[in-house]
Amino acid sequence: AGSVFRVELPDGSYAAVKVIDLATLGDNAIVAGFEDEIMILSKFRHPNLVVLMGWAKHESCRFLLYEFLSGGDLCARLQKSREKRLPFLWHERLATLRDAATG
Repeated sequence: AGSVFRVELPDGSYAAVKVIDLATLGDNAIVAGFEDEIMILSKFRHPNLVVLMGWAKHESCRFLLYEFLSGGDLCARLQKSREKRLPFLWHERLATLRDAATG
């Protein structure tokens, strides 16, 4: 849940900012554990995971700063294929699965 925006950093590089409004989640348990989960996620380093570079909060909103990947995510790729009736070719499928499996 949340919206993602591409932002330009002071050094000219790009990052992705995900904005999440915790007030819309409605579950106090989720809200209470959010910051703990972010602290854990910020320690993960894996080739198949986008790096969480930092986060901030303002009122009920949380801002997650991720490394920017220009290729889009798998969900967007699948949706684009479906909407435009483009094939998700078998070699693309296998490459995606292999990357996910081998890390």
